[in-house]
Amino acid sequence: YFETYKGKSEVECLNKSGYDIYTIGNHEFDGGSKNLGEQLKLAKFDVISANLDASSDANLNSIVKPSVIKTIDGEKVAFIGMITPVLNEMAPRLDGVKVTATGANWMAPLKAEVEKMKSQGVNKIVVVSHCGLDLEKEMAEKLPDIDVIVGGHSHTRLEKPVVVKHEGGNDTYVLQTGCYGRALGRFDLVFDPSGKVLPESKYRLININEKVFQDPEVHEYVTEMGKPFAALQTTFIGYAMGNFDNHFKNHPTDSPIGDLICDALAFTGA
Repeated sequence: YFETYKGKSEVECLNKSGYDIYTIGNHEFDGGSKNLGEQLKLAKFDVISANLDASSDANLNSIVKPSVIKTIDGEKVAFIGMITPVLNEMAPRLDGVKVTATGANWMAPLKAEVEKMKSQGVNKIVVVSHCGLDLEKEMAEKLPDIDVIVGGHSHTRLEKPVVVKHEGGNDTYVLQTGCYGRALGRFDLVFDPSGKVLPESKYRLININEKVFQDPEVHEYVTEMGKPFAALQTTFIGYAMGNFDNHFKNHPTDSPIGDLICDALAFTGA
């Protein structure tokens, strides 16, 4: 889908799914930052990233905001976005887009945004992150004013939140649901009047399997957009005589799936 539509179908599916807030990850730049800016013009949701400098691309720069404040049940809740601080090393087609802080100072943009929210009287702060669990734990430990970090990038499936406790009694909850759309996370937050998350808040993972009904509108859209390459899904080009082991620690040099991909690329001249 991405090779054919360059991200348009993904953005439309997010629109149809009813997303409110989204943060950018490193793979969104696989088609270049200019392409990302073009595709996100279709977004009906807020795009947030506090540590991304997109000034080199007018479209992307006009779309990405460091944070957004939502009024939920009469209460103001701040959402702050963060992308991996090693983006410049991971994405080959940034076209001038870059993270604003790296190294030991990587958290400075987030800290500044948290202070900004506090100065506006917002005491409920959620970070939407594509930094990975290790860095998300570091955020939670060093910035106690953050209540929740909804994380990504490291593809970690957390059956229970990672809870970082701070002096004063407030806790920061770190959540990740894994990868590839295998689970949906639900966290019902309960705050006290001072903005602290109360223990009666509930988190659970909803496994996406045959028990979850497909949304007719999204299914119809995906089917229609897939017609140009539907035949590829039923065309056999070879057979594996055994399972591919994806436990890469068992293959310190190469692996069966790695050999297959490298041979395929060499054969096609890619």
